[in-house]
This record gives sequence, C-alpha cells and structure tokens, in this order.
Amino acid sequence: MSPLLTLALVAFASAQDAEKVKAIVDKAVTAHGGEKNLLRLFRWKEKYYLGEEKEGTLRKAEFQPPEVWWNGSKNIAAGNADRTDKTYLVWVWTLVPLLDKDSKLALLPDLEVDGKSAAGIKVTREGRREISLYFDQETGRLARIDWRTFHVTFENWKEVDGARYPAKAVVRKKDGSIHLWTEFLELERLKEPPGR
Repeated sequence: MSPLLTLALVAFASAQDAEKVKAIVDKAVTAHGGEKNLLRLFRWKEKYYLGEEKEGTLRKAEFQPPEVWWNGSKNIAAGNADRTDKTYLVWVWTLVPLLDKDSKLALLPDLEVDGKSAAGIKVTREGRREISLYFDQETGRLARIDWRTFHVTFENWKEVDGARYPAKAVVRKKDGSIHLWTEFLELERLKEPPGR
C-alpha cells in the first residue's frame, strides 16, 4: 500500500471516529438535561460508605469544578493534589469538559456495563490524568468512569432544576471489590459561591 493511500485511510478513519464521538457526546448531554442544564456550580449532600461499611458518613460539599471544592469558606482542593484530582473527576462527572475546547476526546471500544452495551470516550487535558467515560448506548446516560485504578458505576437517576444525574456511585478497585459507594441525598444548583 502506498504511503499516500495509508494517510488517506488514516484520515478517513479519524474523521469517522470524530463523528462517532460527537454523536456519543450529543446523546449524553441531551440525556443529562442539555448543555444549558449541565451542573457548573452546585452543592450536594451525600452519604458515603467505605468498603462494606454499613453506617456511612454524611458530608456536604460545594463544587465549582474543575478547581474548587468548598468546605465552608475554604477551598480544600487548593494545594492538595489528591483533592484537586477528585474535583476534576467531579467536573468530568458533570460532562461539561466534553464540551470544552481544551479537552481532547477519543473514541474507545465499546464495553458492557451492568449487562448493557456502553460507548466509550477518553478525555485528556494538559496537566490532567486521562479519564475514560462510558455511556449506555440506549439511554445516553453515564454508565461508568475509569479513573486512576478505579471503575466508578452509576445508577438511581434523578432530576433537579433540569439537570439529570445519577444519585448513586459505586467505586470499585480493578479487582472488582468495593472501595466506596455514595448516595447523593440532595443536589442544588448554585448561582454563586455561597458566602464568598
């Protein structure tokens, strides 16, 4: 095969992948309430459980992703690499970075999540870890995020103020054991960072 033909085939395959990625993103954003309803500044109350813990811990948090995780008047992500990384993960959960020009999106092979076919997209940004997102092919809803050494799956969908979101997340280690799981008991869109 000539080098020119090889280049043409690679360009054609890349264009097809870009069209598939756009279709996945469009369907996902619609399934989550549409672009104007995606969460950008919000507060949640959650109850999270470490491992097989039965009691759980209540926590309230306010987010202005990708950089800010408010605890009272303090940004607990500032200067804390782990919290900054987790705040970025929350931002990806909102789907907003899929529409951001600084995000690079690539098609991933489909996989099965909880018995359903899921379409995959890899998100990369300068200075950030790669994150893989998988969307239910039927509904367009976020089904799974692969991040660090974890698989995060989602269920129990709810709607608030036009935004649709999964109210339960289960974080599993690569071996399938549960690292933690959380239930979002309340979620509220904010107009401005409270008390700041």
